[in-house]
Amino acid sequence: MADVQIDEKLFSERLSHFYAGWKADKRSGDQIFGGVGSILVIMGKAAETQSYSKSSAVHVRVRSASQITSEIKLGARLMLTFVIFQFWLLGYEFPATIFLFTAGAMYVVTTAKKGISS
Repeated sequence: MADVQIDEKLFSERLSHFYAGWKADKRSGDQIFGGVGSILVIMGKAAETQSYSKSSAVHVRVRSASQITSEIKLGARLMLTFVIFQFWLLGYEFPATIFLFTAGAMYVVTTAKKGISS
């Protein structure tokens, strides 16, 4: 795997832009972010397959086919949104990574292999 180089200036500008939009939304009535105090973006493994437990299988049976289809479409749109957001922010897609945005900081949890080396 090639070394990934993140453009620090571009990352900083885009992160500032994201936070500015979040704060502006709070001032204008929380129409986009809904007044949330933190945002958690979880990216799974690239080739992750869905595993179903007994409880989720029972839960799925209770729903109608249209509800399941709607939830699958929503999940796919959210995943695509997260991938696009991550790529926009960093210039790369990092699977198996968690981003937590709070009002005061951004936290990243990832594997040791992808971590920052000093």
